[in-house]
Amino acid sequence: MKTFLVSVLGLICATVSTTLLTASCSLPAFRFGAQQTMPALPRQPGHALRIAQLDFGRQASYGLCTDPACPRVTPKTMASSEPGWSVATKPAMLPSDHSTMPPAPASTPVVPAATSPSQGARLLLQFSSGASTLDAKARLALDRMLPAARQARKITIQGRTDNVGPTQANRTIALARALQVRDYLRRRMKNANAVIAIDAKGSCCFLSNNDTPQGRQANRRVEVVFTYQG
Repeated sequence: MKTFLVSVLGLICATVSTTLLTASCSLPAFRFGAQQTMPALPRQPGHALRIAQLDFGRQASYGLCTDPACPRVTPKTMASSEPGWSVATKPAMLPSDHSTMPPAPASTPVVPAATSPSQGARLLLQFSSGASTLDAKARLALDRMLPAARQARKITIQGRTDNVGPTQANRTIALARALQVRDYLRRRMKNANAVIAIDAKGSCCFLSNNDTPQGRQANRRVEVVFTYQG
């Protein structure tokens, strides 16, 4: 008799446990503090079930779902502290030859100095390598200095070269450049009382270094100094 009662009670307990377990697994959703029946989200084959929040605030509820059907957190971005300003994502590209220096001009540059009756004036004429003749720009620069030259008491013409070539050859070129300027001034300033002095030195008295074409170009020159007093 006792054995029969024990068997019946065990059967009843097993039935009740199975019923409760089945009911708990079939609940599709739950809410903190109150029960609510919600349909489960569709399950995708091959994806594991997980619990996800299905709403927000007081309406928040949770349910079982599978990826990719589960709700996802929206990515957040920080607001710009200064609206209207944009940040470049890539630096501006410079031309490939940005670092190279522009080529030297083909014509002979002429740099005239300002005229000062009390302190004198200076004119700088530049020449091509090995050249001693005056080009059109050099003649124009000398013509512009004629009013100052006519008032000068002394005109010193300094012929100079770079350091390329033999020293004696550079001396010859320096003298030829100075004589070209002297002869031109004499033709343009007839009956002038100014004393003209020649100072020709080759491979000497450089304005710049001779390591670059630009430096050598600056050193191939004639400097004309106009003195008004003394």
